[in-house]
Amino acid sequence: MVQKLVFFGASAFGEIAEIARDVTRAGHEYEIVGILDDNSALHGSYVEGTPVLGPLEQARDLTDVQFVFGIGSARLRLVRHEILGRLNLPNERFATLIHPTAKVYPTVKVGHGTIIFPGAVIFGDTTVEDFVQILANTVVGVKNRICEGALLTSLVSTTSRVTVGHYAHIGTCSAIAENVMVGPGAQVGMASLVGRDVPPGAFVVGQPMRFLDKVDVPQVILDRWAAIKLA
Repeated sequence: MVQKLVFFGASAFGEIAEIARDVTRAGHEYEIVGILDDNSALHGSYVEGTPVLGPLEQARDLTDVQFVFGIGSARLRLVRHEILGRLNLPNERFATLIHPTAKVYPTVKVGHGTIIFPGAVIFGDTTVEDFVQILANTVVGVKNRICEGALLTSLVSTTSRVTVGHYAHIGTCSAIAENVMVGPGAQVGMASLVGRDVPPGAFVVGQPMRFLDKVDVPQVILDRWAAIKLA
């Protein structure tokens, strides 16, 4: 059975759509039927031959499709949480896309709406929650927990028992040491060596890691983080 897909966000459509096409070529059939984007200037236009149907709220009227949550960047990391809350769609309505060249060990748990890019490796007993993006050639160690909405960019490496908080953003070529907890909404800059815990909302960068800035994280996310730390 062919599953129809509608993408959230036009800016990253091309690279994520190619993952869906590769998955289809590997045997799971998808048909990309449209894009939703809040930029009204795009409505009625086409991106790589795919129509931009309208704003994100139009998702509520589309009952026979699954959605692909392609919105994601360091700047928009917490906006992603706001968008999902605003639309209030069941997580089950979002497709999980795992590129055929990614290696996901059998004991890994992967949530709804997660996108795993080419060449990524996720080792055993790791939990990858809903709406996570793990980009090309990133390696996630054993017994990690990658919380909802986190975005690990390309060539990131985590060791064992790492926790990446909700809607955190880990920059390209960064490495995270064993047992480290990166707080929700945090941003780790490119090529950083993370050897100690990162507070919620903090922006850290460098080798050795140094603190640059901090953003406010919604209390609902902080409450979820507190429950994880107490577990």
